[in-house]
Amino acid sequence: MPTVPVRSIRPDYEALANTLPLLARQFNCSISDASHRDVATMLAAVESVDWHLDRRPTQSDRERFGEVVVARLCESNTGADDLPGDVGARIGELRQVLKRRGVQKPFARITRGIFRNAERMRTAGSISEYSSRACREGLLLVGASLLLLPEVDDRLRAWLIRMAGPANLADKLRDAQDDFRAGELAMRPGIRFYSLLATHLTVQLAAALWFHPHPWFLWRWARPLLRP
Repeated sequence: MPTVPVRSIRPDYEALANTLPLLARQFNCSISDASHRDVATMLAAVESVDWHLDRRPTQSDRERFGEVVVARLCESNTGADDLPGDVGARIGELRQVLKRRGVQKPFARITRGIFRNAERMRTAGSISEYSSRACREGLLLVGASLLLLPEVDDRLRAWLIRMAGPANLADKLRDAQDDFRAGELAMRPGIRFYSLLATHLTVQLAAALWFHPHPWFLWRWARPLLRP
């Protein structure tokens, strides 16, 4: 299966989209080209929305932006002019995918949850709360992805859910300093922050390894998650 070009998104998101069929084959599950493209479209939209959300300076600005994004996913024109061209285009592409699959409403519900959780993660006052919110973000993103993957069986679905937390924790560990400087992380990341998040990641990743039918393959695939 050819790789799916995902424009203007971070390399780890693009790598996730392009390794999804390989991961599925470990569970004797086949991902169609259409589903593969649809997930890539979703990830491109997520990256664009995330970039613009982080540049809203106040909570009210971010809440308004989130409301407009959800409205556009549901075909409303409310606040359409508030979306910059690139994110508007990404949302438009994703909306067509959701409409074709008949999942606009459940996807919109998950998207609202992602925005609420992101705001709470920004103000988390403890490492444990931040870690919990990061894991929840991963679960919500996986839940959104699964709406576009009807081929996924129960075993693969359960494994993707198990991997959601450690994958997102790895992302937060890599970006912690930048997130703190940008005001997206309330606490300054120090030794205790890194050690606790790394411990949570390792424990959850070990559980995912145990659940996977080919743990050695998964270990080789997941090793980059542990790199700074």
